[in-house]
Amino acid sequence: MAERVLLQTGLEIDAAPLDGDTGAVRQLYLQRTLGGLLAADRGQRVLAREFHTNALALAQRPVALTGESPEALPHLAIGLERLGNTHLAPADPLQARQYFTRSLAAAQAALRQSPLAQDLQNLVATAQARLAGLPPPPA
Repeated sequence: MAERVLLQTGLEIDAAPLDGDTGAVRQLYLQRTLGGLLAADRGQRVLAREFHTNALALAQRPVALTGESPEALPHLAIGLERLGNTHLAPADPLQARQYFTRSLAAAQAALRQSPLAQDLQNLVATAQARLAGLPPPPA
C-alpha cells in the first residue's frame, strides 16, 4: 500500500510542468529508487520496474533543463542501469541491453566532463560489465 502511494505521488509530480530541479524532485527520485530496490529485493519485479521507470523519469527532468550537466547525468546513468536490471530477472536481455547501452552513454558523457571522478569511472565500468554479461544480440 505505501509503495503505491509513493508511486502515485511521483507520477503526479512527474506530470507537473518542467520548472526546475527542485528539492522535492530530488527527494522523490531517491524515494523511487529506494522503492525499486526494496521491491526487487522482495521479488516484486513489476513493482520494481514501475518504481525505477518513475525514478528514471524524475532523473531525466534536470537533464532536460540543464543538458548534459555532470550533476544530472550520473543519476540518469544509474536510473537506466537499475531499469536494465529489472529486465534481467525476467530474461529480457534485449530490453536490458537497451537500458545498459543508454546508461553507458550517459556515464561516459558525465565522465568526459569530470574525467578524474572515481564514481563516474565506476558507473562506466558497471555499465560495461552489465553489457559484457549479456548474451550477444541476435544478428
